[in-house]
Amino acid sequence: MPIIDPHNMKKEKCKEKVYPNERWGSFHPHRCKNNAWKDGYCKQHHPDTAKEREQKSEARWEAKRKRSPEYKLKQAGKEIERLKKALGAIANSEEVLSSDKASWYRQIATSALKEAETK
Repeated sequence: MPIIDPHNMKKEKCKEKVYPNERWGSFHPHRCKNNAWKDGYCKQHHPDTAKEREQKSEARWEAKRKRSPEYKLKQAGKEIERLKKALGAIANSEEVLSSDKASWYRQIATSALKEAETK
């Protein structure tokens, strides 16, 4: 009976097609050289691992986008528009809390609207 050397046994390789980083031959895919880990894929190319890595990457980019000045400016613009609508509703409201309070609210709202329009 022959002795089986475990180091010479051929292990199943990952079935993902990859492209080399070198300039020449970059258009010719070849099979990943890593050993298969699960379902015929290595740890790097397994769909579950790749999906998890993509989600982490998206979360990092989303956090970076939310820290950007452009995003903050856009959010501030939306908040200003929301407040303008609220002030306009107060200024045009016909609710009668008491005649003094209603006129006071209208006066504040109209002055705030005029102030916002001049800026």
